[in-house]
Amino acid sequence: MRAFLKFSAIGLGLLLLAIAAAAILLAPRAEEWGRAHIETELGNLFATNATIDDLRIRWLRRGFELTGVAIDNPPSFKAGPAITCESVLVRWDLARLFSPAPTIREIKVDGIELLLRHEIGEGTNIGRLAKEAAALAEAQAGESGTGASRRLVVKDFSGVNGKIRLTSNLVLGLPISMKIPEFTLKDVTKGESMPVARVSAIFLKSLLIEAVTLKGLLRPVALKLQRELDGI
Repeated sequence: MRAFLKFSAIGLGLLLLAIAAAAILLAPRAEEWGRAHIETELGNLFATNATIDDLRIRWLRRGFELTGVAIDNPPSFKAGPAITCESVLVRWDLARLFSPAPTIREIKVDGIELLLRHEIGEGTNIGRLAKEAAALAEAQAGESGTGASRRLVVKDFSGVNGKIRLTSNLVLGLPISMKIPEFTLKDVTKGESMPVARVSAIFLKSLLIEAVTLKGLLRPVALKLQRELDGI
């Protein structure tokens, strides 16, 4: 019996070592595949180009981190980024990772910059991106599977070290730069599962609401932005 237990313990130890070695060897490939996949999905979500410098699996934090994230302006706006972010940390609820609607415990954005551009006849670039994601969610209503139609439950969404830069061909005295106060949104999807496209639209709308407290010279842009966000 002792010999059997000893053999079993050795076998279990070797199995765990093999799993650990496989994880170490496969992690770089998984990270590269994940980076390219998320770039593609972000581009599809917002109907524009998206780039990510790097993706790293954070084993101790039970999630992954994106660095150097950039989402370009919609095609009808001047070429260039609409949103950049130094890092995005995504932490999963591992108990529900492989469920039909996985749960994300936390999404934390650090060093985000909103390059908000308003143009007469076009509205705002970031408002347009939010509307693209909302329209995709509406078109995919009832679908299930992968990509933008995959459903998620999202708990907390927070941001630190953010700023917004506003330019417009409507208001004189621009561009104007402002800091975005640190914020945390609790229970983003209110315990319900939502398509990725819908969650993305909510994120952009939440960012704009948190970032934009526009008065005075900025009021015309604020009113236009509010109309764009209605219904998202």
